Amino acid sequence: MQASQTKLSSGSLLALVLENHRDDQSTRAGFTVSSKVGNAVTRNRIRRHLREAYRHCRSGLPRGLDIVLIARQSAARAPPQALTSAVSEIAAAIRRRFPPSAP
Repeated sequence: MQASQTKLSSGSLLALVLENHRDDQSTRAGFTVSSKVGNAVTRNRIRRHLREAYRHCRSGLPRGLDIVLIARQSAARAPPQALTSAVSEIAAAIRRRFPPSAP
């Protein structure tokens, strides 16, 4: 059975979400910032902000998902609060799209 991925976007971020069907039901996250976004310093700064914003909202996310957050070029000019807000909006959309399943 092939599961389809879901694309969600908010501000400077695009998220790809896929159910992972792992035995431990863990939710995994990956962060991608292309070299088109900026130099290494800029990319690492964006990646740090994304990891920190995800850390704050990961407890409320459904279990058993693979999430990839992709920064768009506009993320280089976005303040940290905008990135945090975008991650929060994507997390809310994930909760709506993937409600917790009953055991």
